[in-house]
Amino acid sequence: GSGVSFEPEIIQRIFEYTKGHPFEMQLLGSHLFDNQLSGKVNDEVWEKALQDTLSKLGSVIFERWLDEVNSEESKILSYITQLDKPVSDQDIQAFIQQSDATNFSEKAEKYVQSLLSKRLLCRKGLGLYTISDSMLRAYIQNYLGC
Repeated sequence: GSGVSFEPEIIQRIFEYTKGHPFEMQLLGSHLFDNQLSGKVNDEVWEKALQDTLSKLGSVIFERWLDEVNSEESKILSYITQLDKPVSDQDIQAFIQQSDATNFSEKAEKYVQSLLSKRLLCRKGLGLYTISDSMLRAYIQNYLGC
């Protein structure tokens, strides 16, 4: 073996963040391995490895996906990442109304449909939406400037 051990909580966290996506798992695991201290991968190296992974995923994948998003959709994605639950059209409409409404030219349904078609949002039950990719969610929280 490599002589490097991953704490069980870290292995669980890798799966929680990547949902088993092979490329995301490999990249995060590689950054955790690269940042290990004295042969141990634990909480001390998690945040740096996660940020390195998000940065790389951003440059390789996420930036291209988010280039297709307009400023209103970008604000909605940022709003959704702040919540720890799926959101409804009504939640998004309320967010639009409490925001500077002049920046939003359409109703929530229009933005939701656009984000669904770009596969940045997914349906989570009747009339509820979420960002299913935890790494994309974390990338938006950390790097999408809104």
